[in-house]
Amino acid sequence: MLSWQPWTWKFFRAILPAACSALVPIAFWTVPLAFAGDSVTAIAGDRSDFPTDHPPLIQQIGIGGYWKLGHTCRVRLELSSSLRERAASVEIATIDGDGVEVVYSRSLEKTHSGPIELLVKIGRRQSLISAAVKDGDGQQIARQDRLLANNEGLDATQPMFLAVGSAMGVDQLSRTNTAGDRASLTVVLVQQADDLPRHWIELQAFDLMVISTASPSLLDNMDQDQWSALDEWVRRGGGCVLSLSNDNWPLQKLDLLTQWLPGRPMGTELIRTPASLESL
Repeated sequence: MLSWQPWTWKFFRAILPAACSALVPIAFWTVPLAFAGDSVTAIAGDRSDFPTDHPPLIQQIGIGGYWKLGHTCRVRLELSSSLRERAASVEIATIDGDGVEVVYSRSLEKTHSGPIELLVKIGRRQSLISAAVKDGDGQQIARQDRLLANNEGLDATQPMFLAVGSAMGVDQLSRTNTAGDRASLTVVLVQQADDLPRHWIELQAFDLMVISTASPSLLDNMDQDQWSALDEWVRRGGGCVLSLSNDNWPLQKLDLLTQWLPGRPMGTELIRTPASLESL
């Protein structure tokens, strides 16, 4: 039978305040946190004038919404006018193939306008990608957490073609390996110059690039960085199919494409079916 002695009570009474004070911090650290899925949070702090309603920061991942796991891809952010006035930098956090968080950051110039692009790598499906906006003091003023869907992101080995202007029927092709298994072919059709990359490393995920001069307005609207990205990728060994139409296109622009060829084009040929391209 347990009996209490006077010294026992004195002992517990002496250590009880210290024990309680040690338990208080534990209670604060075990408060559960709620996750809001795909949402934007404006962090105002003591700034009561900071707006709380913002459109999603993340507008697009990849080129035309297509990207491969483990490959460099573009994340395009859009900031509201109120955020842009305060923003000094942006950060994007992703999960790599080993399950480790990687943070990419970019400083913003006050004169910058339009979408903001960062090059990142995403290693896992159904992982969290976060975009954060910080002010000049390094304080976070807005954040979006987005949980990637299971069908977002292509496998690293998925065949993928980039079609600039026209797919020329390449999207109807399928590949058959020696085992007889058919693998789908993903064709990313770009019809606006703004969707083209400005760094060649974004093109590493593609197996082939198809460029058609049948869309002269798209090619005319490309800036020098975009032309340089395509040129660098081809010169590093990237495969490219050129479709030179019979239309009167500026010769100086045509030279930008034909300089990739080992010789000068002698004529044109009409391709009605893409079967001859399948061997590529």
